Amino acid sequence: MKIFMEFVNRGIWNLLVNGYTISTQVVENKTIEKPFESRSQKEIRRVEYDAKAMNKICSSLNCDEYFRASTCTMVKEMWDLIQLTH
Repeated sequence: MKIFMEFVNRGIWNLLVNGYTISTQVVENKTIEKPFESRSQKEIRRVEYDAKAMNKICSSLNCDEYFRASTCTMVKEMWDLIQLTH
């Protein structure tokens, strides 16, 4: 999997192994997810890498594994679940 993900993009493998934190901002003393249009290019790239990695992983799973993994919201969570079940 490492070779395949690095072939797609080395940043994707890094994200898959290390994960990332969702960009947030404080509004009226509440922490909320940062709107897409307020994100930096680096933050947007991480979200795109996450989506690409999730797509690549889901497309390689059988039906049972897919349904288990499809509940995950981030690729790091999905990757950890797959490693745990195999």
